[in-house]
Amino acid sequence: MSNYLTALPNYPLGRIHPEYRGHIFKSVYSEEIWVYHSWMYPTRTQNLLLRLLSYFSFVLSSAILGTFLLPKADIILKPVEK
Repeated sequence: MSNYLTALPNYPLGRIHPEYRGHIFKSVYSEEIWVYHSWMYPTRTQNLLLRLLSYFSFVLSSAILGTFLLPKADIILKPVEK
């Protein structure tokens, strides 16, 4: 069984999708995969401060979820810049 931690879906409109609204954290199980969605401040704006708020809101909420509420991770993946 695999576990994945990601943000609440909000692309491409910059709004949390209706079935996820009202949740700080939401878990979905499908085909032996648990997907844990963590809250973030969604935005489509190009404003730097609001974009940073969006990114760091996910960093904070996923750190709390990942540290205290999820099973221990076997592997942590980090994006690689080219």
